[in-house]
Amino acid sequence: MPPKPAAPTAVDTVSERLPLRHRSVTAERDQGPIIEQDVRRVGRAHSGEDLILAGRKLECRVPGSGLRAHVEDRDIVCGRRTVIFNR
Repeated sequence: MPPKPAAPTAVDTVSERLPLRHRSVTAERDQGPIIEQDVRRVGRAHSGEDLILAGRKLECRVPGSGLRAHVEDRDIVCGRRTVIFNR
């Protein structure tokens, strides 16, 4: 019996986007209003290190930007909608 192939990793099955969202904290996980979100386009030409670096940059920028909007009182939650005002 031939050996079973290893499960593909995220690097092997590159999607076309790296999405990240920053949400307000609620009692239910991932159910709060979205305060900030960003997407980086990626492709098969990117190495695993490129993907890791892009993900780290998103993980730093998006929550920081979302938190800044909240601290500066630029976000309003109205029902299921969130409005973020520019500076």
